[in-house]
Amino acid sequence: MSPTMPNTRHTLCLAGCVALLLVALLALAPAALADAELTAHMPVTNTLDVPLDSTVVLTYSAEMSATTVTSTTVAVHSMMQGLVTETHSTTGEVVTVTPSRAFHPGEIVYTTATTHTADITGTHPVSPTVWQFTALAVGGTGRYGAAAHDSFGAGTSRSMALGDLDGDGDLDAVITNSDAAQEVWLNDGSGDYGSAAHDIFGAGNGNSVALGDVDGDGDLDVVDRQREPGARGVAERRLR
Repeated sequence: MSPTMPNTRHTLCLAGCVALLLVALLALAPAALADAELTAHMPVTNTLDVPLDSTVVLTYSAEMSATTVTSTTVAVHSMMQGLVTETHSTTGEVVTVTPSRAFHPGEIVYTTATTHTADITGTHPVSPTVWQFTALAVGGTGRYGAAAHDSFGAGTSRSMALGDLDGDGDLDAVITNSDAAQEVWLNDGSGDYGSAAHDIFGAGNGNSVALGDVDGDGDLDVVDRQREPGARGVAERRLR
């Protein structure tokens, strides 16, 4: 037997072990890259008939860390109520957002799954996911009759936005006027807005208005665009 044979066998054995280790590492690499990625969500993107009492369910590729799942890292924005601040729960790979209030019929809801969530190893998603769905509007004939159900305000209105401003479950109104202050009218739940504005702000010259939870505190804020002589407009944000 050649005196170099043991060394050769040792070298071949070492090379085989290294090869097996490389194969194992390559097999694990795809799984590591997939950690914490969002693989599915319900409701699915652009669904138009989501039940009003629905939850938002996100499924990831790995067990998620509950401490990283909050209303800012998994943000569900009801366009008529504001940011859904409760309740966020985590069970293994599944994150569930359960709103404390039902969605409004026909409203659009936006959800953002950010990269600030993490799995239990601390791995974050590579990119965020944003999608929207529409809450179900039940019934209706599409006919509105010959007379208005209610009328309110006396200014020259240019724009209006609906949203639940006082958190009582119905839709209130913000109106921009070109000749008077902007107005907030509260719905009594039956579609009547009363005889006087609940609140006024600004000094008129309003052109358009939008509602949204700008500061992420769970209620609706107002962004209104003003018509200024010689200018294209000034946006004003009014936080609640």
